[in-house]
Amino acid sequence: MMLKPFWQSGDPSPRPDLLLIGNSVRAAAFSAIRAGFHPFCLDQFGDRDLMQFTSVQKYNEISEISDYLNPSLPLPWIYTGGIENQLTWLNHFLEQHQNYPLWGNRPSTLKKVRSPKWLSKRLSEWLSEFLTQDRIRYPETHFSIPENYPKKKYLLKPFKSGGGNNIRFFQPEDIAHVSRATFFEDYYLQEYLKGELYSAQFISDARGAKLLGITQQLQGLQELRAKEFQWCGNIGPITVSLSLTQALSKLANRLVQLAQLRGIFGIDFIMHEQNAYLLEVNPRYTGALELIEYAEKINTFSLLQQIFQPNNSSTYSLDINDPKADHRIAKGILYARQDFRFPSYLEVPIQKQLSLQDVNLCPVLADIPAENDQIGTGYPIMTIFAHAHQKIEDLFWLEELTKIRHPQTKPIYDLICQAIENNEVVGNELAQLKHFARAWELLLYEA
Repeated sequence: MMLKPFWQSGDPSPRPDLLLIGNSVRAAAFSAIRAGFHPFCLDQFGDRDLMQFTSVQKYNEISEISDYLNPSLPLPWIYTGGIENQLTWLNHFLEQHQNYPLWGNRPSTLKKVRSPKWLSKRLSEWLSEFLTQDRIRYPETHFSIPENYPKKKYLLKPFKSGGGNNIRFFQPEDIAHVSRATFFEDYYLQEYLKGELYSAQFISDARGAKLLGITQQLQGLQELRAKEFQWCGNIGPITVSLSLTQALSKLANRLVQLAQLRGIFGIDFIMHEQNAYLLEVNPRYTGALELIEYAEKINTFSLLQQIFQPNNSSTYSLDINDPKADHRIAKGILYARQDFRFPSYLEVPIQKQLSLQDVNLCPVLADIPAENDQIGTGYPIMTIFAHAHQKIEDLFWLEELTKIRHPQTKPIYDLICQAIENNEVVGNELAQLKHFARAWELLLYEA
């Protein structure tokens, strides 16, 4: 099938000046729009709120992407989640589209920072150089069955990981599969650590990295129908100890030096028994970053342009206020508990929400599917937000549907309104998020 290029001379829409590619690019696209760009977006969802503000083309297979591009209109481009695991495709794309400047990390960098073997080796080397309070450790990691199994719990992780998908505990019955020659080419074992998850966001040029902010990471929340180790949102910005902040910055700068990390990247870590352990490096725009951008009023795409665009100033500055508790925002990814179609009876409040949406303000809902979109079990439905500055007027969708569709949501609506009126939302964004998730469960499945 012949596919239409994204823009031709004479098209009524603004001429694109930036290309975004990834599984879902809505958050990055909104950031780019706030910076004054007109992005053309290629992603796998084509959500309505994204289509409302910019040009979007939905793709099914990554091999289709080049068919949508206009060779006569080369653009700087950025990839988001999922692309960092597609090294073969990325190498081919960069070779085929050499006139498309990449505002991000190249395959040579990805091979390092996405490799547990490389990270494990580097962290071991650096431990002796850092002071005790500066140390960020790496979990015990194996590429064959460890001698102390099953005395110690291990997670089975795919090398091509994303969002915690396909991670689970290694079980005795898995040993039968280890005999396959390719088993440890696809998976590795990592010590299971219990603790709070976090994600630190950075931006860098050749000279070093700048910390943008830190968020708490949500994983496996039952209220959001996430699987045990599946990423389902973030809360932030948050503050951590000065020594940990310095350790994270030191680690980020080492990665910039040794792996040539450039642009935006995230470092996911877990606090276990008062020690920080690096889990993975996400060398791209992450799902956590929009919370920091909304709360702290910074825009990473303006900085990216200064770093990557030729003939620009060789310096950039970033003045970030210390994160404040009352500026925290929670976002939750609501996953489908069963196959279903996004219901048409939600159209009135969804359309009203879309009419009020402003990319400069933190949304109430985001990544909104189209009416009657088929959503499979375990796939994301949409993103919901909760924050200290929530207004009761923002809950019109819940109030309206309470009246006409599902009376059982009224206690939830009343509870949230009371929390907002009593200023109880501050510090309880997660509780509010769980209430929202419960309301949507009722509205989507039980109405």
